[in-house]
Amino acid sequence: MDDGKPHPTDRLFFALRPDAATCERIAALQQALRAEHGLRGRASRPEHFHLTLRMVGDFSGLPLALVEALCAQAGLLHMPALELALDRLQSFTQRRHRNFPLVLLAGESLAPLRAFQAELDQALIAIGLAPAAGGFTPHLTLGYDDHALAPQPIAPLRWRADEFLLIHSLIGRRSHRVLGRWSAVGVGLPHPGERSSAPPGAGSQGAN
Repeated sequence: MDDGKPHPTDRLFFALRPDAATCERIAALQQALRAEHGLRGRASRPEHFHLTLRMVGDFSGLPLALVEALCAQAGLLHMPALELALDRLQSFTQRRHRNFPLVLLAGESLAPLRAFQAELDQALIAIGLAPAAGGFTPHLTLGYDDHALAPQPIAPLRWRADEFLLIHSLIGRRSHRVLGRWSAVGVGLPHPGERSSAPPGAGSQGAN
Protein backbone atom coordinates (compact mmCIF):
# COMPACT_ATOMS: atom_id res chain seq x y z
CA MET A 1 0.00 0.00 0.00
CA ASP A 2 1.40 3.38 -1.01
CA ASP A 3 1.51 5.70 2.02
CA GLY A 4 2.45 8.72 -0.08
CA LYS A 5 6.03 8.87 1.21
CA PRO A 6 8.90 8.95 -1.29
CA HIS A 7 10.44 5.54 -1.84
CA PRO A 8 14.13 5.18 -0.93
CA THR A 9 16.39 5.16 -3.98
CA ASP A 10 19.86 5.60 -2.50
CA ARG A 11 21.73 3.69 0.21
CA LEU A 12 24.94 4.74 1.96
CA PHE A 13 27.24 2.46 3.93
CA PHE A 14 30.86 2.10 4.98
CA ALA A 15 32.59 -1.13 4.02
CA LEU A 16 35.77 -3.09 3.44
CA ARG A 17 36.28 -4.53 -0.03
CA PRO A 18 38.53 -7.55 -0.74
CA ASP A 19 41.37 -7.23 -3.22
CA ALA A 20 40.93 -8.59 -6.76
CA ALA A 21 42.67 -11.91 -6.10
CA THR A 22 40.52 -12.57 -3.03
CA CYS A 23 37.38 -11.66 -4.99
CA GLU A 24 38.34 -14.27 -7.58
CA ARG A 25 38.68 -16.93 -4.87
CA ILE A 26 35.37 -15.92 -3.31
CA ALA A 27 33.66 -16.00 -6.71
CA ALA A 28 35.01 -19.52 -7.35
CA LEU A 29 33.59 -20.68 -4.01
CA GLN A 30 30.30 -18.93 -4.78
CA GLN A 31 29.95 -20.76 -8.09
CA ALA A 32 30.93 -24.11 -6.54
CA LEU A 33 28.29 -23.72 -3.84
CA ARG A 34 25.63 -22.80 -6.39
CA ALA A 35 26.43 -25.89 -8.44
CA GLU A 36 26.69 -28.24 -5.46
CA HIS A 37 23.46 -27.13 -3.78
CA GLY A 38 21.41 -26.17 -6.83
CA LEU A 39 21.12 -22.54 -5.78
CA ARG A 40 19.18 -20.46 -8.29
CA GLY A 41 18.70 -17.18 -6.43
CA ARG A 42 20.41 -13.87 -7.05
CA ALA A 43 24.19 -14.04 -6.77
CA SER A 44 26.27 -11.07 -5.62
CA ARG A 45 28.58 -9.69 -8.27
CA PRO A 46 32.29 -10.10 -7.52
CA GLU A 47 32.86 -6.36 -8.02
CA HIS A 48 30.29 -5.76 -5.27
CA PHE A 49 31.75 -8.16 -2.67
CA HIS A 50 32.18 -6.27 0.59
CA LEU A 51 32.11 -6.52 4.36
CA THR A 52 29.82 -3.83 5.76
CA LEU A 53 31.32 -1.82 8.60
CA ARG A 54 28.39 0.54 9.20
CA MET A 55 25.09 1.08 7.46
CA VAL A 56 24.27 4.78 7.21
CA GLY A 57 20.75 4.55 5.79
CA ASP A 58 18.37 4.62 2.82
CA PHE A 59 17.32 7.92 1.28
CA SER A 60 15.16 9.38 -1.47
CA GLY A 61 17.95 10.95 -3.48
CA LEU A 62 21.58 11.29 -2.53
CA PRO A 63 21.96 13.56 0.55
CA LEU A 64 25.03 15.52 -0.48
CA ALA A 65 25.39 17.45 2.78
CA LEU A 66 25.38 14.19 4.71
CA VAL A 67 27.93 12.69 2.34
CA GLU A 68 30.26 15.60 3.03
CA ALA A 69 29.79 15.21 6.78
CA LEU A 70 30.43 11.46 6.57
CA CYS A 71 33.62 12.01 4.58
CA ALA A 72 34.84 14.62 7.03
CA GLN A 73 34.36 12.25 9.96
CA ALA A 74 35.93 9.31 8.13
CA GLY A 75 38.98 11.41 7.39
CA LEU A 76 39.61 11.82 11.12
CA LEU A 77 39.81 8.08 11.79
CA HIS A 78 42.97 6.00 11.99
CA MET A 79 42.23 2.57 10.57
CA PRO A 80 44.88 -0.10 11.11
CA ALA A 81 45.60 -2.58 8.32
CA LEU A 82 43.28 -5.46 9.12
CA GLU A 83 44.21 -9.10 8.60
CA LEU A 84 40.93 -10.92 7.97
CA ALA A 85 39.91 -14.52 7.39
CA LEU A 86 36.53 -15.63 6.09
CA ASP A 87 36.33 -19.15 7.50
CA ARG A 88 32.65 -20.09 7.85
CA LEU A 89 29.54 -19.97 5.72
CA GLN A 90 25.86 -20.08 6.52
CA SER A 91 22.48 -18.73 5.48
CA PHE A 92 20.92 -16.02 7.63
CA THR A 93 17.37 -17.28 8.25
CA GLN A 94 16.27 -15.05 11.13
CA ARG A 95 13.04 -13.14 10.46
CA ARG A 96 12.84 -14.56 6.91
CA HIS A 97 10.77 -17.26 5.26
CA ARG A 98 12.60 -17.20 1.91
CA ASN A 99 15.33 -15.38 -0.03
CA PHE A 100 17.91 -16.09 2.67
CA PRO A 101 21.28 -14.29 2.51
CA LEU A 102 24.16 -16.75 2.06
CA VAL A 103 27.18 -15.27 3.79
CA LEU A 104 30.80 -15.86 4.62
CA LEU A 105 31.69 -15.04 8.21
CA ALA A 106 34.96 -13.68 9.55
CA GLY A 107 35.99 -15.73 12.55
CA GLU A 108 39.63 -14.95 13.31
CA SER A 109 41.43 -11.97 14.85
CA LEU A 110 38.30 -9.86 15.14
CA ALA A 111 39.42 -7.59 17.98
CA PRO A 112 41.11 -4.96 15.72
CA LEU A 113 38.15 -5.03 13.30
CA ARG A 114 35.62 -4.65 16.10
CA ALA A 115 37.62 -1.83 17.68
CA PHE A 116 37.75 0.11 14.40
CA GLN A 117 34.07 -0.51 13.70
CA ALA A 118 33.20 0.84 17.14
CA GLU A 119 35.37 3.92 16.48
CA LEU A 120 33.55 4.50 13.18
CA ASP A 121 30.18 4.07 14.89
CA GLN A 122 31.07 6.68 17.50
CA ALA A 123 32.26 9.10 14.80
CA LEU A 124 28.88 8.85 13.08
CA ILE A 125 26.94 9.18 16.33
CA ALA A 126 28.88 12.43 16.88
CA ILE A 127 27.23 13.95 13.77
CA GLY A 128 23.74 12.88 14.77
CA LEU A 129 23.30 9.36 13.41
CA ALA A 130 21.65 6.77 15.62
CA PRO A 131 23.86 4.03 17.04
CA ALA A 132 24.23 0.98 14.79
CA ALA A 133 21.29 -1.38 15.36
CA GLY A 134 21.54 -5.13 15.84
CA GLY A 135 25.20 -5.44 16.74
CA PHE A 136 28.10 -6.10 14.39
CA THR A 137 28.41 -9.50 12.69
CA PRO A 138 31.28 -9.27 10.18
CA HIS A 139 30.18 -11.04 7.00
CA LEU A 140 30.33 -10.95 3.20
CA THR A 141 27.15 -11.79 1.28
CA LEU A 142 27.47 -14.27 -1.60
CA GLY A 143 23.85 -13.98 -2.67
CA TYR A 144 20.28 -14.86 -1.79
CA ASP A 145 18.34 -18.09 -2.19
CA ASP A 146 15.23 -19.82 -0.89
CA HIS A 147 17.39 -22.84 -0.02
CA ALA A 148 19.18 -22.27 3.29
CA LEU A 149 22.60 -23.77 4.01
CA ALA A 150 23.52 -24.83 7.53
CA PRO A 151 26.55 -23.26 9.25
CA GLN A 152 29.78 -24.97 8.19
CA PRO A 153 33.51 -24.28 8.20
CA ILE A 154 35.43 -23.53 5.01
CA ALA A 155 39.12 -23.27 4.17
CA PRO A 156 39.97 -19.73 5.34
CA LEU A 157 39.93 -17.03 2.69
CA ARG A 158 42.55 -14.62 4.02
CA TRP A 159 42.94 -11.02 2.96
CA ARG A 160 44.36 -7.77 4.24
CA ALA A 161 42.09 -4.72 4.27
CA ASP A 162 44.22 -1.64 3.57
CA GLU A 163 41.38 0.86 3.17
CA PHE A 164 37.75 1.48 4.01
CA LEU A 165 35.14 2.91 1.67
CA LEU A 166 31.97 4.97 1.68
CA ILE A 167 29.70 3.27 -0.87
CA HIS A 168 26.60 4.63 -2.57
CA SER A 169 24.22 1.88 -3.68
CA LEU A 170 21.39 2.62 -6.11
CA ILE A 171 18.60 0.53 -4.62
CA GLY A 172 17.17 -2.07 -6.98
CA ARG A 173 19.70 -1.26 -9.71
CA ARG A 174 22.63 -3.37 -8.47
CA SER A 175 25.01 -0.45 -8.82
CA HIS A 176 27.68 0.62 -6.34
CA ARG A 177 29.63 3.87 -6.48
CA VAL A 178 32.58 4.67 -4.25
CA LEU A 179 32.17 8.15 -2.80
CA GLY A 180 35.18 8.08 -0.50
CA ARG A 181 38.11 5.83 0.35
CA TRP A 182 40.58 6.15 3.20
CA SER A 183 43.78 4.16 3.56
CA ALA A 184 44.93 2.30 6.62
CA VAL A 185 47.70 3.90 8.63
CA GLY A 186 51.13 3.16 7.25
CA VAL A 187 50.28 1.75 3.80
CA GLY A 188 51.39 4.78 1.83
CA LEU A 189 48.06 6.28 0.82
CA PRO A 190 46.70 9.66 2.00
CA HIS A 191 45.52 9.47 5.63
CA PRO A 192 44.02 11.01 7.62
CA GLY A 193 41.96 13.86 6.25
CA GLU A 194 42.56 13.33 2.53
CA ARG A 195 39.77 11.75 0.57
CA SER A 196 41.03 9.66 -2.35
CA SER A 197 37.80 9.63 -4.33
CA ALA A 198 35.74 11.25 -7.02
CA PRO A 199 33.18 13.86 -5.97
CA PRO A 200 29.73 12.60 -4.90
CA GLY A 201 27.81 11.45 -7.95
CA ALA A 202 30.90 10.32 -9.85
CA GLY A 203 32.83 7.43 -8.34
CA SER A 204 33.03 3.97 -9.88
CA GLN A 205 29.81 2.36 -11.01
CA GLY A 206 29.28 -1.35 -11.48
CA ALA A 207 27.46 -2.60 -14.55
CA ASN A 208 23.81 -3.51 -14.14
